[in-house]
Amino acid sequence: MKIKQRYSNAKLYLIGESYGGFLTSLFSSQNIFEQILCLSSFVSINYQKLFSPEIEWLSNYLSTDSKDFYFLQEKGLVKVPITFINGKDDSQVPWQQFLPLINSIDPYIRIKLFDNYIHRETGIKLKVVIDYIDKIIPQ
Repeated sequence: MKIKQRYSNAKLYLIGESYGGFLTSLFSSQNIFEQILCLSSFVSINYQKLFSPEIEWLSNYLSTDSKDFYFLQEKGLVKVPITFINGKDDSQVPWQQFLPLINSIDPYIRIKLFDNYIHRETGIKLKVVIDYIDKIIPQ
């Protein structure tokens, strides 16, 4: 909260990618940021453990009582706009975990899935993602 006090007149945005996107999503329960953007981010620890090649990493580094974005959304704790930007060909973060959120009536949650995009895009595909971000963040 110190950052919000220090920059009380500023509009703060938080962006995270991959595991950083997962951590970023957890800030959606705080009223600190104007908007949160999560790129190639997972939203469900359990889904990741079942369908992602990252199971060993998740098991070794996350506490068994860790919360995830699913938990926040189910409990109605999401307080700021959050956008998840993922590729449909991302084998590390399968897009299907977003299905329960796609039809959510929560006005704060937005999902953008790019066809034929993998986990960490580069080149022209990365530029398309950046252009999308530029459109949803007010200038």
